Amino acid sequence: MEDLDQRMVESCPIGFTLAVAGKDFWDPLSDREKGNVAAWIGSMNDKEMPNTNWLWFRVFANLGLKANGAKYSQDRIFADMDHLDTFYRGDGWSNDGPAGYTQMDYYSGSFAIQYLQLLYAKLANDTDPERAEEYRHRAKAFALDFVHYQDPSGHSIPFGRSMTYRFATIGFWSALAFADVEPPAPLTWGMAKGLLLRNLRWWSQHHHIFQPNGMLNIGYTYPNYYLAEPYNSPGSPYWCMLAFAALAQPDSHPFWSSEEEAHPFTQTESPLPLVKALKHPLHIMVHKGGHTFMLSSGQKCHYPLKGQSLNISLPSPRHLGTSLTPSPSNPSQIRPLRLQCFLRLLRPHRRLHPRAIRARKRPSAQRRRRRNLENAPRSRGR
Repeated sequence: MEDLDQRMVESCPIGFTLAVAGKDFWDPLSDREKGNVAAWIGSMNDKEMPNTNWLWFRVFANLGLKANGAKYSQDRIFADMDHLDTFYRGDGWSNDGPAGYTQMDYYSGSFAIQYLQLLYAKLANDTDPERAEEYRHRAKAFALDFVHYQDPSGHSIPFGRSMTYRFATIGFWSALAFADVEPPAPLTWGMAKGLLLRNLRWWSQHHHIFQPNGMLNIGYTYPNYYLAEPYNSPGSPYWCMLAFAALAQPDSHPFWSSEEEAHPFTQTESPLPLVKALKHPLHIMVHKGGHTFMLSSGQKCHYPLKGQSLNISLPSPRHLGTSLTPSPSNPSQIRPLRLQCFLRLLRPHRRLHPRAIRARKRPSAQRRRRRNLENAPRSRGR
């Protein structure tokens, strides 16, 4: 690998797979193949990496090698872990990067930091017990905030980067089960189970997330390359598989044996506040009038990203998840988006595509021909 290599990202699931299922994915390899795998993912250890959640990828690459007796670097694991802990801001929240900016979208939770902290707490409990216990403590604090990002219908509020990962947004609750971390009161295992399953059901109703060949497409509820970040590839939507970590637990685990429970917001008197200001991500979470949404301020991405002022700074009702995300350099696309958001706030259950908005501004060629025929002078018959 090279410095800042995008392929470093894939080393994280490869390392995790080797750590939990080495007998199936490592043992069948020949000595030469094992050497090739170890040399490839181990080559990260002396390379420059972005000062973000990416450092977790090198940690898990080394954990996978360590679990199978291959050459790895324990010093690199601890050095990266110590640096990642400097991102911590409090109350379970970690920034995706160092001080100087605030970036706490789903990468702070289900996509990376909280998720991988929970996996680490499970895999490294014997070798790094103090840190593992700290990560379990952080997860419980984070859970009481993160539950506000889920609507009772099952949909997670669309916000921030990598929305094409779709139901990966719910992965935190699955990782909680994987790591055997009991949800903090008033949350229960039945509620955590319901949050995960309702989200999967919500997505199962959106058939346009699939290509004709059955593979997931890049987009959100329909294919939309305007929604893609520069790092997306055809395989990127399959980060949605983060939602399935709980499948590693047996049927007897309380996550699976508990009865599914509804979202706390549906109770006559909700045990959770319906409006909650979150200090660290600078979000105000609201569940009122049958709508779940958030107000966001002060967040930004520290590197150039298409449409970040729109997908990070706009209000994020759960209904706006299918909207176009244009590049700020193209004002002709920003205006239709703003109009679309306004119209959808007024009529939230009706989907308006930017093409439909533009079509309303100008008549189609067929409509113009019909109008010309209607206005043309008619000759009288003899």
